[in-house]
Amino acid sequence: MIVTLQTERVRSLEEVRAFVEGSEAVDFAISDRAGIYRLVR
Repeated sequence: MIVTLQTERVRSLEEVRAFVEGSEAVDFAISDRAGIYRLVR
């Protein structure tokens, strides 16, 4: 899984705060050590 955050349009602290407030929490559930290593890599 590859996640890319595009930040070119974020120009101020207020825009960063708005982004964070509008984002939902993400939970990851990985059942084995190899899966954890793949996620971190």
